[in-house]
Amino acid sequence: MNINNTRKHIDVIDKIIWLLTVFLFSSFYIYSTNTKGSLILLVITVVAFFLSILHSAGKIEIYFGMFHGCIVAFGLFCFISSIWAINKNDAIEKGVTVFEILLCLTIFYWYYRKQDGIDSLLKSVMWGGYIVIIYTYLVTGLNNVIAVIVMAERLASTFDNVNSIGMVAAISVIISIYYLLYEGFWIYFWFTIPAITLLIASGSRKALVILIFGILSLFISKWKMGVIIKVCIIFIITYFTLVELSSLQVFAGIGLRMKGLFAAITGQGIVDHSAWLRQQYIKIGFQIFKNHPILGVGMGNAHLLNSIKDTYLHNNYIELLANGGIIGFAMYYSIYILLFEKIFEAKDCLDNKAHIIITLMLCMLISDYGMVTYYSKSTYFYFLLFFMYILKLPRLRHTSDS
Repeated sequence: MNINNTRKHIDVIDKIIWLLTVFLFSSFYIYSTNTKGSLILLVITVVAFFLSILHSAGKIEIYFGMFHGCIVAFGLFCFISSIWAINKNDAIEKGVTVFEILLCLTIFYWYYRKQDGIDSLLKSVMWGGYIVIIYTYLVTGLNNVIAVIVMAERLASTFDNVNSIGMVAAISVIISIYYLLYEGFWIYFWFTIPAITLLIASGSRKALVILIFGILSLFISKWKMGVIIKVCIIFIITYFTLVELSSLQVFAGIGLRMKGLFAAITGQGIVDHSAWLRQQYIKIGFQIFKNHPILGVGMGNAHLLNSIKDTYLHNNYIELLANGGIIGFAMYYSIYILLFEKIFEAKDCLDNKAHIIITLMLCMLISDYGMVTYYSKSTYFYFLLFFMYILKLPRLRHTSDS
């Protein structure tokens, strides 16, 4: 009887911690511009920490792995860059942000590494995203969302940047499609309808690109062919799908923005102001990088040299090159190289989860072209998910060998 009661208590704790994880992920967006965001993050972390202690009967199992090593190294670089930074406070602020996020996620890392945490974390991202979508409808109003689509306009940013909301909607849909394709769960599919509707209303070009790319990646991952061929097919189909969608009336608003983006890339047609601005930011970033190629101008400092507007460069690759030079850029993107390397080493024993993990990593790398992500809380949550899968690989290899 006592054993049954203990098991029930552990199950309850598991569910509460998972709900806290979902709320944690959604809070990254809902409280993005709220001054109470850090306090909420702290409260969730502390509650999760004490629940984890109860879960393990008072034992605290401290573990530091590749996840911590990579994030600590990059966070330290942010701090060290304050030595040569134009404004050292900006660099220190970025370092503090990285370490705050790491401290928070470490509690969840310790808990989920003792479980089979991949599925729980994937569903945390998916449901956390859907909570953000529901909250957006409550704040904006369903009628306003529909009106924006009909009038070929885009939603205004409210509690978070509208592009970020579009992105989280795209990722939630991609994970839902994964569960439909690989595990036959239809129930998640119905949530994709309001998510895609909101994505269209957001007018986010990168969110639409990520959505199409991610879904195609999951479908084509089932085909038996070389990785390079798969990637080429995905990019080709994504391009022509976007071209076709741009001509549909329902995509009129986002379609105009896509055409402006295509014009900026090809040099033919009318380039919209947003695409033009991003081109200029890239040019400014490259110039900063050329002048400071090794160490950059200090993390978070590129905005000080932006002659158009005092803002970040809207491109994570350029932002890192300008702020951290080759060293900072390499330290951040070596995280992805390490992840892909570990997955490639275990290619003969990967399970279906590898398809969604690789797809999400590629989606993040693509989205980095249109947004700055290196100090985003959600970015490090994704890293937590990816490294948790890396931790699982030895068990998959052992199962395959036995």
